Amino acid sequence: MISKNTEKRFYLIFFSFLLAVLFLRFYLSQYLTLYSDLNTFVSWGKKLSKVGFTDFYVTYWCDYMPGYLYILWILNKLQLVFTNIPKEILFKLPANIADLVLALLIFYNLKKFISLRKTVFFSLLFFLNPAVLVNSTFWGQIDTLHLLPIVISAFVCIKKKKFSLRSVFCNCFFYKTTIPSCFSINIFGEYFSLFR
Repeated sequence: MISKNTEKRFYLIFFSFLLAVLFLRFYLSQYLTLYSDLNTFVSWGKKLSKVGFTDFYVTYWCDYMPGYLYILWILNKLQLVFTNIPKEILFKLPANIADLVLALLIFYNLKKFISLRKTVFFSLLFFLNPAVLVNSTFWGQIDTLHLLPIVISAFVCIKKKKFSLRSVFCNCFFYKTTIPSCFSINIFGEYFSLFR
């Protein structure tokens, strides 16, 4: 059994490592960017500041739900303030931070069922996954931002919190077309709550 001091030291090293990797991701965000998508995100942020949310969908083409547009609007405001930060770093922040939150969620939920070392392994297996790194840090895609409410839905479903499950499920509507994958989790959660 691990002593309290050893466990605290283990946590400190683990969380420090995650932060170090996150800042390394920020630096790497300047490279291998998929500019066709990133420039679209930057353009949407500028247009939101110009016409506002009310007229945005009427004036411009956009296939994203409003949730991410609020994030782009905030990023555009930050870009005007912090002009020295490259747009590649700034507009990839949501995806990189979502990856960190997902890694922490994996750690927090798995440590109740398996050993601490295995929990850290699975958490880092996600956060250091080359596919996740390429998708979020290099290409600037926001798939893990969509994945976040889905993963939360799964964990909430396991904990049998019906109201929370519905709340998180509704949150999925605000980002992109993640509804079909979330819907299956919601149906399972409803069924599971009836027969627990």
